[in-house]
Amino acid sequence: MLQECEAAIVAKLLLEPLLVRSLRITAFPETPPNDAADIRGDAVLFVRFSGLDLGEGGASRCAFVQAGTMNFELHFLVRDLRTHTKGYQLMETAQRSLSGLRLESENGYSFGLPGLQMRSTNLAGWIKKSAVWHWIQSYEIPTRFEGETL
Repeated sequence: MLQECEAAIVAKLLLEPLLVRSLRITAFPETPPNDAADIRGDAVLFVRFSGLDLGEGGASRCAFVQAGTMNFELHFLVRDLRTHTKGYQLMETAQRSLSGLRLESENGYSFGLPGLQMRSTNLAGWIKKSAVWHWIQSYEIPTRFEGETL
């Protein structure tokens, strides 16, 4: 399910011509790069699941129901921030693209309205060795899990 959600976010971002021209867009790698020199190129965008916050669950007449929030992050590693089609513009484009995105899963999770919403954008740091800015955009989407009761 998590890989499906990450893949759906990556697929949506790959529909944006500016992002495709400017970034390598991928799910967070199995083994993170040692430093920005391992990134190859001027910019990359990693998508990753960052957690699931669940509320109290309860039983209905025929199912156990639990609501919560699923969290994702976009990690932007970019060399320039203000020049044409660089960091700031790329982050704004990603936010517009993902706002309201509905994610669907086949194994009992439903992702409701209002869809994916950005919570924050923060500078995570400057990788001096490779001259790369690292920005993180955090997103959340309401979730609802329904399972069979015994």
